[in-house]
Amino acid sequence: MGDAVGLAVAAPRGGRIAGLAVLLAILGAVALFGCTLEDRYNTARSDQLAACNRLVTERQREECRARLPPASYEEYERLRRAIPPKKAGGGS
Repeated sequence: MGDAVGLAVAAPRGGRIAGLAVLLAILGAVALFGCTLEDRYNTARSDQLAACNRLVTERQREECRARLPPASYEEYERLRRAIPPKKAGGGS
Protein backbone atom coordinates (compact mmCIF):
# COMPACT_ATOMS: atom_id res chain seq x y z
CA MET A 1 0.00 0.00 0.00
CA GLY A 2 2.91 2.35 0.70
CA ASP A 3 4.10 1.82 -2.89
CA ALA A 4 0.71 2.76 -4.33
CA VAL A 5 0.67 5.98 -2.34
CA GLY A 6 4.22 6.74 -3.43
CA LEU A 7 3.27 6.28 -7.09
CA ALA A 8 0.16 8.38 -6.72
CA VAL A 9 2.19 11.22 -5.24
CA ALA A 10 5.07 10.86 -7.72
CA ALA A 11 2.92 11.02 -10.86
CA PRO A 12 1.45 14.49 -10.27
CA ARG A 13 4.85 15.85 -9.28
CA GLY A 14 6.05 15.70 -12.89
CA GLY A 15 2.96 17.65 -13.92
CA ARG A 16 3.59 20.20 -11.21
CA ILE A 17 7.20 20.62 -12.29
CA ALA A 18 6.17 21.13 -15.91
CA GLY A 19 3.47 23.59 -14.79
CA LEU A 20 5.98 25.41 -12.62
CA ALA A 21 8.41 25.63 -15.56
CA VAL A 22 5.68 27.15 -17.74
CA LEU A 23 4.73 29.59 -14.99
CA LEU A 24 8.36 30.63 -14.51
CA ALA A 25 8.77 31.10 -18.27
CA ILE A 26 5.67 33.31 -18.37
CA LEU A 27 6.81 35.33 -15.37
CA GLY A 28 10.26 35.71 -16.91
CA ALA A 29 8.77 36.98 -20.16
CA VAL A 30 6.57 39.45 -18.29
CA ALA A 31 9.56 40.66 -16.29
CA LEU A 32 11.70 40.98 -19.40
CA PHE A 33 9.13 42.70 -21.59
CA GLY A 34 7.07 44.32 -18.83
CA CYS A 35 9.69 47.00 -18.29
CA THR A 36 9.72 49.88 -20.67
CA LEU A 37 12.89 50.91 -22.44
CA GLU A 38 12.83 54.02 -20.27
CA ASP A 39 12.80 51.85 -17.13
CA ARG A 40 15.76 49.85 -18.40
CA TYR A 41 17.65 53.02 -19.36
CA ASN A 42 17.06 54.60 -15.96
CA THR A 43 18.09 51.44 -14.11
CA ALA A 44 21.26 51.03 -16.17
CA ARG A 45 22.20 54.69 -15.73
CA SER A 46 21.55 54.51 -12.00
CA ASP A 47 23.78 51.43 -11.73
CA GLN A 48 26.53 53.20 -13.68
CA LEU A 49 26.26 56.29 -11.48
CA ALA A 50 26.49 54.14 -8.35
CA ALA A 51 29.64 52.50 -9.75
CA CYS A 52 31.15 55.94 -10.42
CA ASN A 53 30.37 57.04 -6.87
CA ARG A 54 32.23 54.01 -5.48
CA LEU A 55 35.53 55.10 -7.08
CA VAL A 56 38.27 56.21 -4.73
CA THR A 57 39.23 59.73 -5.79
CA GLU A 58 37.00 62.67 -6.66
CA ARG A 59 38.79 63.01 -9.99
CA GLN A 60 37.99 59.38 -10.89
CA ARG A 61 34.36 59.91 -9.88
CA GLU A 62 34.09 63.10 -11.97
CA GLU A 63 35.67 61.46 -15.05
CA CYS A 64 33.38 58.47 -14.69
CA ARG A 65 30.27 60.65 -14.35
CA ALA A 66 31.35 62.66 -17.42
CA ARG A 67 31.18 59.45 -19.48
CA LEU A 68 27.63 58.63 -18.36
CA PRO A 69 24.80 58.93 -20.86
CA PRO A 70 22.46 61.95 -20.57
CA ALA A 71 20.51 62.22 -17.33
CA SER A 72 17.06 62.01 -18.88
CA TYR A 73 15.70 59.30 -21.13
CA GLU A 74 14.11 61.99 -23.30
CA GLU A 75 17.51 63.60 -23.93
CA TYR A 76 19.02 60.20 -24.66
CA GLU A 77 16.26 59.47 -27.19
CA ARG A 78 16.70 62.88 -28.85
CA LEU A 79 20.43 62.30 -29.24
CA ARG A 80 19.95 58.71 -30.39
CA ARG A 81 17.49 59.72 -33.10
CA ALA A 82 19.88 62.41 -34.36
CA ILE A 83 22.48 59.75 -35.24
CA PRO A 84 22.01 58.56 -38.84
CA PRO A 85 21.41 54.81 -39.14
CA LYS A 86 24.30 52.63 -40.29
CA LYS A 87 24.11 51.25 -43.81
CA ALA A 88 23.53 47.50 -44.12
CA GLY A 89 26.68 45.50 -44.77
CA GLY A 90 28.95 47.93 -42.96
CA GLY A 91 31.74 47.42 -45.54
CA SER A 92 34.00 50.07 -46.98
